[in-house]
Amino acid sequence: MAQVLGEGIKDKWGEYKKKNPSYTLKEKTKHKDELMNDYSRNSCKFFNDYILIDMPENLDCWVAGGALRDFYLYGYIKGETDIDIFTTCQANFDVIRSTMQEYYREDSESEFAVTFKERDDEEKIVQIIKIFYNNPQECIMNFDLACCCAYIGKKGDTFLHDAAEEFYDDNFDKKIRLLKLNDNPNSTLYRIKKYQGKGYRISDNELLAMTKCYLDGDYDLDELVETYNGLRLMSEVDDD
Repeated sequence: MAQVLGEGIKDKWGEYKKKNPSYTLKEKTKHKDELMNDYSRNSCKFFNDYILIDMPENLDCWVAGGALRDFYLYGYIKGETDIDIFTTCQANFDVIRSTMQEYYREDSESEFAVTFKERDDEEKIVQIIKIFYNNPQECIMNFDLACCCAYIGKKGDTFLHDAAEEFYDDNFDKKIRLLKLNDNPNSTLYRIKKYQGKGYRISDNELLAMTKCYLDGDYDLDELVETYNGLRLMSEVDDD
């Protein structure tokens, strides 16, 4: 695992608010912008050192999703969080897979991803995602939840950072906001439940919007109810 680059920006922002309870919107915006620039620099360095630096120089690939959320909140990647690598085509995927095999142990393969684990730390997981996108922006705009809608990408030696507009605020407030349903809506239900387990909250308006998406789509509602009930029962067991 690459070095921890300090506490998460969420903690720094929280400390600033405690010390400056009456700061103005202009001051808040200025300080937030400084923190976001700091986050962008540190996250580029972190994911470069961790994984992207191993990839061929001109290979088009990027890291996106919950790993960036973790780094924003904590300044490191928590053990249960996967690092997801995306790319544009099968040829690039094959190069990434071959490169990963030099440094990691290939653990398993599913319809959607190939999973690798660090040779000396089984809890550290990296996945190469089998869904291809033309570019990182297209990738994250297909994510279902705004709180993980961010990427770090590599273009030669240049590292780019981008995010959904509300990425920072949603994670700072631990708020779940639905962007769209996945092609498999059961996975969206599962991910919402997972984030609730991390202390995130979803509003009634978001639940209503989600319900409308289900009703407007061609989904098997019996299957969705079964999934929901299963997740509810898991929650009851976890709470004990």
